[in-house]
Amino acid sequence: MRRTGRGRGWLRRSVVLAAGAVAVLAVTMPAAGAAGQEHRLPFGNPLGLSTSRAAELQGRIDDGLRRATAPGKQNSQSTIAFENGAVVMGFAVPGIANTYCPVGGTHPGAGSGWMCVYDDYFYQGAWLQYYECGRYSFKPYAFEDRTSSWINDQTPGTSGWLYSDSGVGGYEEFAYSTAQAYEPQMDPSVDDKADGIVLCE
Repeated sequence: MRRTGRGRGWLRRSVVLAAGAVAVLAVTMPAAGAAGQEHRLPFGNPLGLSTSRAAELQGRIDDGLRRATAPGKQNSQSTIAFENGAVVMGFAVPGIANTYCPVGGTHPGAGSGWMCVYDDYFYQGAWLQYYECGRYSFKPYAFEDRTSSWINDQTPGTSGWLYSDSGVGGYEEFAYSTAQAYEPQMDPSVDDKADGIVLCE
């Protein structure tokens, strides 16, 4: 009986000591709130979003960086830059009408010299924007089979088109356009079919 009593006393002292250790940890370990918020929003919140919407937008940025195989870097609260800025991926701001590509040119949403493709109708959702001439695959940015609308605001006299890989080393061209053209809703036969884009050729 005495041994049992001493065992219970030791157990009570152990519980007290463990509780004290937890209290010390709670005091000495830094709170994750402020530091975590700063880490989650590397560009702050210039768009003035609520905390939840700012976190949602940053989550889209983080997911875009994870899915892309090309090296990219977040360069604003809502965009990622690839190829030293020659290719930019943007994300719709939660609760706000799409911010499009850089505003300018002959159509709201396209910037002078840019070609922009969107993963939803009427220039909504995420987008890719291109400035330099050349042939670009969407695959390094995990954007293949997603394009549903586009704006071509290249320099007058140039052209561009989308293409789909055939799977046998070739490709099928479609959605040919000259500069200063746009398509808010791609035909169902080519919607979500593009694997890349050709500019200035």
